[in-house]
Amino acid sequence: MTDWTPHLGGLTPRPQQIEILDQLAASDAEVLLLQAPPGAGKSLIEIALARSWPDTSYIATPQRALQDQLASYGDVKIMKGVSNYACPVARDDPDEHKRHPGCPYYRAVDEALASPLVVHNHASIVHQRRAFSPRHGLFLDEGHRAIEAVGGMIEISLSQEDIWQLD
Repeated sequence: MTDWTPHLGGLTPRPQQIEILDQLAASDAEVLLLQAPPGAGKSLIEIALARSWPDTSYIATPQRALQDQLASYGDVKIMKGVSNYACPVARDDPDEHKRHPGCPYYRAVDEALASPLVVHNHASIVHQRRAFSPRHGLFLDEGHRAIEAVGGMIEISLSQEDIWQLD
């Protein structure tokens, strides 16, 4: 049994959260899947597990409210899409928005890059993938909704020559 106290940020976990954390930490799998009902304490499990690793992690969630909840754990930085920051350059021409002094979006990017734990929403982690390098862990909170969130960003065009038909 691992002492999870240093990774809990002063919060008191329920016994089942400690049991789950111990099982996840003991695994040598590259991909872990935790399916639990609402209220089971998955957020604290994600945070504690990520904090226990010597490297950095991302959490992606479909809801801004959950981003705010996760940020309340202290050392977690929120990274939202550029339209969520009051930058007149981004508002006037988001496609031409580049780094400039005082930009609240790029200030948030810099803070997130310096943080060991960053929470994105599902769409922003895809849009901002060039600014953020791979990290040790990626937690997809409500992962079943990730495809829904990023599916609208993918466009496939097929010509008649691309379509294989059986005669």
